[in-house]
Amino acid sequence: MKLTTRVLSCALALGSVLATATPAQKDCLPVHATVALLEEAGGHPSGQQSQGPQDLSHLLGRAVLIKMMHPDRDGIGGLMTLYTDRCETCIHQVDTLNLLHRKFRSEGLTVLGLTEDPEHAARRWVRAQRVEHAWARDPTGVLPAIVAPNGGCGAALIDVAGRVVWRGDPTRLRPEVLLPVLAQAFALPMDEWGAAHHATRSALRRGDLAEALQRARALPESRGGTRIRHTVQYLLDARVELFETADRVGDRLSQLARGRDLLQALGDDARRGAIQQRLTELKGDSLCKEILTAQRELVECRGLRLTRKKERLRSKQVIERILRELPNTHVAWEARQLLARIQRIEAERKRYE
Repeated sequence: MKLTTRVLSCALALGSVLATATPAQKDCLPVHATVALLEEAGGHPSGQQSQGPQDLSHLLGRAVLIKMMHPDRDGIGGLMTLYTDRCETCIHQVDTLNLLHRKFRSEGLTVLGLTEDPEHAARRWVRAQRVEHAWARDPTGVLPAIVAPNGGCGAALIDVAGRVVWRGDPTRLRPEVLLPVLAQAFALPMDEWGAAHHATRSALRRGDLAEALQRARALPESRGGTRIRHTVQYLLDARVELFETADRVGDRLSQLARGRDLLQALGDDARRGAIQQRLTELKGDSLCKEILTAQRELVECRGLRLTRKKERLRSKQVIERILRELPNTHVAWEARQLLARIQRIEAERKRYE
């Protein structure tokens, strides 16, 4: 099922990629990467086999362990698929990931395998390796650079607010790291809530966190009301914080997307007025318009098949113009990140020419 950008940005409650000047926040995931991640996805957190792409909005309010399946050589001269029979590390980690899925899925954790491959290739690998957890695609390659910035078959633990709180080999993920993150999350995915939760779940899926919080107050403790209220409040506060941080570092694309969501999410919350005022100010800012245009161009470039020389040259032209016209901005930082990715691809291809 295809999801709208609003639902997708809500789905993981992910933040924006922030400038290197703010190291405590720079590892949040971008809204546009969230769209790419969930644009085509399969698998189900309960381990059921899915027949095609489906709605992953149930990830809202969950801690997510994203596991990269790293590319390898195919022996012919091109990059091998991320889900690959030749990656012994990936195969070795499947049992651990399945165990984490079974043990902690009812305590707030969703395990999500990530690939850049076409759906049919990923599905074939998932079946062959008996993967029980959910999986998804990121055809842009943005998330691999965040989840495993140094390459390899790493994983990243994302908290409810969308922050990367841990990276590494999933077989070495310690309880003292995982359990505090799970304490902030919904115990079960929303699609497994009962009929008593219908009103709360509907409000969450609409992105109306203020109403969801109000509805959750009517839930008794026996229905998990306290934990649900805690998570919704945490989400609301975190999203305001991420909006403010995006504003501070100049990530206008994420800021505007988050701002629009917050106008609905906050209801009559006192913070709504300040966010509305800031969004109005940005509409009249000429520099903001230039940055937004450049950020959208980079989103388009990330979606290209950068293994093709023609697409790399096209992307480099966009990057060079952004670095020339908008230096010392957040979008220039994004451009340098994409350039580094292109250079890694070119170096890899040169090694095998």
